[in-house]
Amino acid sequence: MLGQVVDRHRVGYTVLGQHIVDDIFRHRTFAGCINRLACKVGDGVDAVALFKHV
Repeated sequence: MLGQVVDRHRVGYTVLGQHIVDDIFRHRTFAGCINRLACKVGDGVDAVALFKHV
């Protein structure tokens, strides 16, 4: 499925769009959403650091 995300903690939990919606409601901030989404990009990619330093 397009947009399928493999979360380290919940494998195959949902599609990318739902991750974004869930994270916005959980964290109430766009930055929190981006940081959590970056964590889901994959092991071996320090995406959180990448987003924080853009």
